[in-house]
Amino acid sequence: MKRQTGKSIVTSAFLLMLVTFSSAVFSLTVSVDRTRISETDPLRLNIKVNEALTGQLEFDFLTKDFEILRVAGPNQNTKMSIINGQSSREVSTSWDLVLRAKRLGTVTIPRIQINGSISEAIVIDVVPQTAEMKSKANELVFLETSVDTSEAYVQGQIIYTIKLHYVDIITGEIPAEPKIENAIIETIESEKRYDTYVNNRRYFVFEKRFAIFPQRSGVLEIPRVTFTGSKVGRGFFSNREPVMAFSETHSVTVKPKPKEFTAPHWLPAKSVKITEAWSSESKQLTVGEPINRNITITVDGQAATLLPAIDDIEIQGAKSYKDPEVQNQTITDSGIVATSKTTVGIVPTQPGKLLLPALELAWWNTTTNKMEIASLPAQAFSVEASRQPQAVARNIEPSQPNQTLVAESATLRQPVAEGPNYWQLLAGVLAAAWVITLMLLFKAQRRPTQTAVEDTPTQLTSETALFNKLQEACKKNQAADARNLLFLWGKARLPSIDSTRDLAAHYASDELLQEIVLLEQSLYSPSQQTDWHGKSLGDITQALGSIRAEKSSPHALLSTMNP
Repeated sequence: MKRQTGKSIVTSAFLLMLVTFSSAVFSLTVSVDRTRISETDPLRLNIKVNEALTGQLEFDFLTKDFEILRVAGPNQNTKMSIINGQSSREVSTSWDLVLRAKRLGTVTIPRIQINGSISEAIVIDVVPQTAEMKSKANELVFLETSVDTSEAYVQGQIIYTIKLHYVDIITGEIPAEPKIENAIIETIESEKRYDTYVNNRRYFVFEKRFAIFPQRSGVLEIPRVTFTGSKVGRGFFSNREPVMAFSETHSVTVKPKPKEFTAPHWLPAKSVKITEAWSSESKQLTVGEPINRNITITVDGQAATLLPAIDDIEIQGAKSYKDPEVQNQTITDSGIVATSKTTVGIVPTQPGKLLLPALELAWWNTTTNKMEIASLPAQAFSVEASRQPQAVARNIEPSQPNQTLVAESATLRQPVAEGPNYWQLLAGVLAAAWVITLMLLFKAQRRPTQTAVEDTPTQLTSETALFNKLQEACKKNQAADARNLLFLWGKARLPSIDSTRDLAAHYASDELLQEIVLLEQSLYSPSQQTDWHGKSLGDITQALGSIRAEKSSPHALLSTMNP
């Protein structure tokens, strides 16, 4: 019992030692690693207080003479010690900053005040970098930046390259893309690593490339890039040596659009090409049967977002519609090559000759400083009358009330021979129809009121008839009929669409779009030997047919903005 009591006394005394600390007066220490630096040397500033502080300090007072490259903190450190039975604990909070002087001469780190404690100001001498100092700094790391031209046109391409050369193991933030007002910046090369030799010394290189498209004439200033990092030693406990490198600034003269360029869409580039591909190579067209014209604009030295849209072309004797442009860009050694692909659907509306005017796109050659024209020649087609029944051909046009019903009923009428009983038979048929109509009206009045708006008889008859014909064409694997009927059924269901792809886009159906592509490939492939099976298309349209048709407003294409 006594031993247990003694043990408790010793334990209590030890715990008391742990919680008994010597009190200390609040103190603030501000120090730098050196007071004489060159214009490129990093300056390390340490701020330390002997209390546990969690709030973040504001360092705006340093930005007058210094650029703040990095801030680490607040970092807390606790140190405990026992001397002659007396325990003490030291708690401190510190901030570590890496600075770069903005100018030569004398700069000052002003006095800092925290919790009533004020530090002394520190004077720093900033001297020009000598050739020896620069050579020594470049032994570890240096930056090299370049532009491919000193002059460019507004919205023209400027290639800007950043190369970070380093040896051994270097840590730090890789410079990001430059911040430039009134310019569009596209990344060409986000990361390229290789090694090279400079002055018989091997360097590792980290390269980035950007395409800059200025949006305003004048002088484009590209600010210098700064790299701040540390050289990591080989040993586990080795100290890290701070390193810094920065590039030169660049100025590019941006020229306005020349007066000689008279076209509405300004397009500076190295080269521009326009090509086309048709869904059918035949020059023989048919009334009511659409044909697709795929136009591709390829521009070397321009961003895809800056390419102009193809203007609408009025065609005598035909209707045309455009799908939204599909833009893309690829990267080459000389910069960006942008493409814009547009599908134009053409539906002949009358037989005869169909003349398609030439398509021209003016652009400015930045190599020769001349205006040039990229074009597609005019073309002529022969259009024959529709081979399909009149009802189907008429459905190309937006249907008028009862038009489709009347047309389809007309195809079912058979010539009735005159005879002695003709009028009696006709009167009997009309009487029977009148009785049936009265019965249907009486039955409709007894039905509960429907809240949803029902489809009109014209829509039901037209859509249902076309849908059944589409399903029949799919079952018989009749590709040409299935393509035409798919368009006609979609048009009857959604009057706002102008192509089968619009139908797929309306329902956001990737499966339908894929079947449309396979269908067109089977119809328009050069070999004309591709087999097509309509089961998948029939199943997809069966599922879409169960979805209630809705009225949709025509979609408008947004034109590309150009100065």
